[in-house]
Amino acid sequence: MKKIVIGSLVLVAAFSPAAFAGQVEYGSGVFSPEKGVICDREGNFCADGTGISTSWTEQYLGAEAAHNIANADQSEFVLHNGVECIVADQACNHQGKVDKASKKIQKMVFGK
Repeated sequence: MKKIVIGSLVLVAAFSPAAFAGQVEYGSGVFSPEKGVICDREGNFCADGTGISTSWTEQYLGAEAAHNIANADQSEFVLHNGVECIVADQACNHQGKVDKASKKIQKMVFGK
């Protein structure tokens, strides 16, 4: 949260990725700020078709979040909405099953 002081008036503004135009929400703090990128506010990471990404995480969630995932496993990731994506398979599922949410995320991240 950032405080902005204007004269004697103090405005408090919370800057979050939710303010980005065109952002698609997938529930439980999971959102897509742009095509091919999925971010998880609760997990504090962003990923693309190659796995968890420090550059996307820094861009959309900040430098501290990027630092915290620097050594993350790139082969798969699990979002807080329950969707798991496996990079080698270029596939996502929800608790072992393909459902509407996992299909949408798979298409958005892997393009299929």
